[in-house]
Amino acid sequence: MEAITQAEDQHNPPSLLESVLSLLEQHTPALTLPARQRAATAFVRSLDWMEANPASWEVKPVQPITYIDQLDKPLKTIVRGRVVDIYKAVTV
Repeated sequence: MEAITQAEDQHNPPSLLESVLSLLEQHTPALTLPARQRAATAFVRSLDWMEANPASWEVKPVQPITYIDQLDKPLKTIVRGRVVDIYKAVTV
């Protein structure tokens, strides 16, 4: 019977959810099983949404901006230890 089960497993690869759960179990043993299940489900749902709505999540090229005055340059702040620029939102 074991040989039949292995042969069936070869024809039925694990689902994406099962694969993500397996990876989470390997790499995040501190998480409880319900937490791993929630994380895996959220990840798979996000991928499904991204496949269904490709235009909503695609990275769009940044529009070049010219600065008239030095005061128009973006402010700098520190986020998570990195210096980042703060830009004003401009709708096109």
